Amino acid sequence: MTRDTVKFFKTAGIVSFVGLLIVGVGKVIYVFPIEKVFRYPFLVIYYFYTGLFLFAFCVWIWTKLKKQIPIRARGENILIIAPHQDDGVAMAGGFAIQTLGRGGRVSVLFVTEVEGTKGELRKREAIRAWQSIGVPQKDIHFMGYNNPSGLLNTIEIRACIQKMVIWLAGIRPKLIFIPSYEGGHFQHDVVNYIVSKAFEKTGLKGTNIFEASLYNFYYSLISTPEKVLASLRMLIPLWSNNYPPEFIRKDPVYSLIMTRDELQMKKVMLNQFVSQNPNALISRFGYPDRYQKYRPYDYSKPPFNYEHSLAKKINILKTLPVIGTIVTKQIRWTKTIHPNPDYEITRIPLI
Repeated sequence: MTRDTVKFFKTAGIVSFVGLLIVGVGKVIYVFPIEKVFRYPFLVIYYFYTGLFLFAFCVWIWTKLKKQIPIRARGENILIIAPHQDDGVAMAGGFAIQTLGRGGRVSVLFVTEVEGTKGELRKREAIRAWQSIGVPQKDIHFMGYNNPSGLLNTIEIRACIQKMVIWLAGIRPKLIFIPSYEGGHFQHDVVNYIVSKAFEKTGLKGTNIFEASLYNFYYSLISTPEKVLASLRMLIPLWSNNYPPEFIRKDPVYSLIMTRDELQMKKVMLNQFVSQNPNALISRFGYPDRYQKYRPYDYSKPPFNYEHSLAKKINILKTLPVIGTIVTKQIRWTKTIHPNPDYEITRIPLI
């Protein structure tokens, strides 16, 4: 349970206790006219927050029942394939720290980069982040596809797959880390697809692929209960809204056992990305790594059933007069990040 969740239950408990006092006071002053003014608004607030607390408690229980398998790195040869410069640390910074500590080798391959001065700055930040834990610069590689407009067509995707085959065959890792196919960012999803096709072509034996969730706009009590809890915490003023990335698939989740020092090292790595709001990165990804084992997807379909999703309904509300402005302000992100602002959910151009 995260620190924010603990604070949430404390706050909800206090609200419920205060509500009980209000009800008691209301009973005492029932005979006075002033009761008609104060009693019912207090009761509405009390019952709302009490119901919210009980529902949140049930959701929290479900988070504890979700299967998580504890793991530790074993000092193997690993390859982290990151779409963008900050993604590598977010996905597998903790596993890399443990791998190096156990005598293993860590290679990092960045698929895209921003053009110009900003791109050079981000490359330097990435190199600095990985060198801070002992990864030599010779094991940090850049493929150079454009961020955000690269890998949008079959020509670039096919060429990237061929290059990825060469990288996989050359490094021959025992473990590969990639972003999940989850609909958050188009380039995250297409990198998942590219690695899967390249892996098929290389025929590497004894190599496993782990996926790491970065972000998505899928909401489900079954798959993303902590995201639901975070949304409930939005109903409490002055409340932070942080939670670790959650997977949209119902497969078992592998949770990396990290010491406090290891977790701090991961946060130091995230803090190197000065141009990308390091405080926000730490709030979003400053948790022990979580993974799922890769299994083949049907890439002809989007990552989840968007047509029947909550995100689709919210996007419809956003088009309505007046209420659309309110909904957009409260829930800003309900589409896959893509250069086309009208793009809704990942659909990969298959080769």
